[in-house]
Amino acid sequence: MNRCGIFLLVLLATQLSVKILAAEEKVEPAPPKKGVQPAPPLSADPPDAYSQLPTFGTIKWETTKLPWVEEGPYAGISGVAMDVHNGKIVVAGGFIPGGDETDDRTSRKTSRWCWVYDPATDKWSQLADAPDRREYGRGLCAGDNFYVFGGGKQYQKQDPPYRPHGECFALDLLQQPPVWRPHSQLNVPRTHMAVGRVGNYLVVAGGNEYVWAEKGYSQNTIRNTTEVFDLSQPKLGWRTRSPIPAVGRGWSAAAASQDHLYVLGGVTWNESGKTVGLRETWRYSPQQDVWEKRTPPPVAISGWAGALYQQRYAVIVGGVMRDKEKPERKSVWSDLAWVYDVQDDQWQQLKGALPPGAVFNDSAVVIIGDTLYVLGGEGPKGSHYNYFLKGRL
Repeated sequence: MNRCGIFLLVLLATQLSVKILAAEEKVEPAPPKKGVQPAPPLSADPPDAYSQLPTFGTIKWETTKLPWVEEGPYAGISGVAMDVHNGKIVVAGGFIPGGDETDDRTSRKTSRWCWVYDPATDKWSQLADAPDRREYGRGLCAGDNFYVFGGGKQYQKQDPPYRPHGECFALDLLQQPPVWRPHSQLNVPRTHMAVGRVGNYLVVAGGNEYVWAEKGYSQNTIRNTTEVFDLSQPKLGWRTRSPIPAVGRGWSAAAASQDHLYVLGGVTWNESGKTVGLRETWRYSPQQDVWEKRTPPPVAISGWAGALYQQRYAVIVGGVMRDKEKPERKSVWSDLAWVYDVQDDQWQQLKGALPPGAVFNDSAVVIIGDTLYVLGGEGPKGSHYNYFLKGRL
């Protein structure tokens, strides 16, 4: 190829690079609440422990919005139950600061909605409302059922005005239209648990048993409880098994393989009532009822969420980092993406920060094929958003 041809190729490549950059710059940052100036996200000053990790690859983000939730920062949604069934995403519950369309003034900020998203058509369809309102519960699909576990509910002008619940529900997706039915109740009512389907077992670990008299969260409310439901023996119900070693925790990321549930990071409370971030990774075998300590995350992050990719890599995003090495920044909203290799017990970095402002706590995350889906979340100073992010791995 002559010099002129080479020059043209370089020029075209440069123009393409500029166009891509321009497209990325058009991503609208998450608007802050009035009078609030959010601190820079973690990618503005990534910790050395992150930068030194080997690189897994790159994730490219697309920002879309949920058509059934009002705009943030005063509305939006967080804390939904979500999982994948036959290539479609099923969502139920969540905290919706703007309230739903009902006249129920008692609990209308705790959602009862249920929706399904089809990536093939890029369409949302509404299913039957859940039997009761729930926020910050968890959801798992197994067979043709979508299970919703625990969660909390607001009770305005009642005492107490917020309560955790242990009731569980199952949505029979084989029926048309899908039908809800009661499911075995948890022994300990909780929010913000780590959950996963491990082979034939549903596992719920940790979480917070909200107590209004304790101001919601304390060393007395945080739990290390592990409960297991054997799908092959449903009459046994939820059985309490070996607790998470060390301290109770919630707001952990979780990922499940065929043999283990992985509980990553999270937060607890000490005797003084202060929040303590956890740099811990635990692996649980429901078959053996054994917890094992694994390589800890490089920094302490809570409120993040992830899913298992290619049956090996836990891809985790969002949350809040608590940095002991830099006490001047007590907590920083994380827009970084992390990877934990469950096979080699190794942490890696994933290039490609979440879109501007999308540094969310209590989002829900699933993976379909090579795409990571992140739904909703809480931002700085109690802001909430209706973002539905798609990250191509």
